Amino acid sequence: MIVSLTTLTKTALANIGDTPSPRHGNVTGDSYLKNLTVLREELVINLSEIHKGKPVLVRATYIINCSQLLRNVDLVFVANNLTESRYRVDLDGHFVNGYLTEYDTIPTNWLPPDSIVWLGDKIPYRYTHRGLISFRFDSLTQGEHILIVDYDAEASEWFEEGDLAMVRTFVYILKPTDNWRGFENFHLVVFTPDNWELSSNLTLKRATSYSLSGDWSQIPDKYLSIAIRKPPTNARIYSIIFLVGTWCSFIFLTIFWMHRVIKYRLQHGKGWIIQFLNSVIISLLVTIFFFFIYFKNQDLLELWLDNQLNPLVTYGTGYYIMTFPFVWIIAASIIFLIDYIMTKRLKERLKY
Repeated sequence: MIVSLTTLTKTALANIGDTPSPRHGNVTGDSYLKNLTVLREELVINLSEIHKGKPVLVRATYIINCSQLLRNVDLVFVANNLTESRYRVDLDGHFVNGYLTEYDTIPTNWLPPDSIVWLGDKIPYRYTHRGLISFRFDSLTQGEHILIVDYDAEASEWFEEGDLAMVRTFVYILKPTDNWRGFENFHLVVFTPDNWELSSNLTLKRATSYSLSGDWSQIPDKYLSIAIRKPPTNARIYSIIFLVGTWCSFIFLTIFWMHRVIKYRLQHGKGWIIQFLNSVIISLLVTIFFFFIYFKNQDLLELWLDNQLNPLVTYGTGYYIMTFPFVWIIAASIIFLIDYIMTKRLKERLKY
């Protein structure tokens, strides 16, 4: 949401005696926005590649009407969780130089809430505030103009123990609108990954499996909150497939290797030391193998595992036991038992 820099300046000067926290302050005084009417705002929030580590892409298009010629217009755009890589302002198709500006205090309704809606409940919302996007027009002629603000933002993440899928959250500030001369229409489009669950404080209509939209004749709320999540059923299936696949593959390779070692030992009359060392090494490899995959190697985690799985469950509750010493003792006992059974059977076969 765009606000006047003069409004913010007056607010800051009013608090110069006692620097307030970021949640203090009120908008006071006249501003350039009193001469501007928003005929329509078209907001596009694209979260379609958020699961690939990409930022949230935000584009706000304002069709504004200026009641009179204005000169040296200083405005700021309120945004949170900004990345430092990209933001852009265009007026009537021409680039306007914008820059991040930090202020000692900003009004309360310029900041996101502490919690947002998720599936009929409330979840915490964490954000960062790096400043406001400031920009200046040398002049703004009377009549209609198209103002476009593009920026990248980071989504917040939330999950709790017991959930498999992570919830990605994002908030866009719709207020303040009180300083505009008028605000007539608001159109919103939200893009998400295909078939993801979504909750919002606004009523949105699903257009496709990856997009939702809404239209209002005025600003519907102080902010827009979006919370999305990959269906946990898919995450659970991927987790089971990965678990079964890795275990079966490792067991197959272990049995194949043990068969070769036992056969070699029996054919060449080697002693029990080979059996002992082989069982110890294999049992250690079992523990190290899973410790390496689930705790240490992030590349393997991203390659083999659904990246929406909740690490508290997948990497913590499910497999932390593999790091305890008694797990190796149990693994070694099982390997010794398998070795004994396979040795007995191979001896019987070699007799014939």
